[in-house]
Amino acid sequence: MSPKCTSWLGHSFRPRYSMPPITAEVAHKAMDRAKYSTSAVEMMEAAKGRTYVLDICVRCGHVINQSQEPSP
Repeated sequence: MSPKCTSWLGHSFRPRYSMPPITAEVAHKAMDRAKYSTSAVEMMEAAKGRTYVLDICVRCGHVINQSQEPSP
């Protein structure tokens, strides 16, 4: 059970990801995968290897780590 949010609107959780720096090799592979995309933004998104870290409430900062099992 998460603590009550300090905002009158309640919690608004958003996922947070860990994104490693883009190397030339990763960018080259992404260009091959996104060969037919129409924008550079799509190509750069394909290059990112993001890893889920946690969820955080954008209103109060409460953190939920989804990878941990809830305690009974």
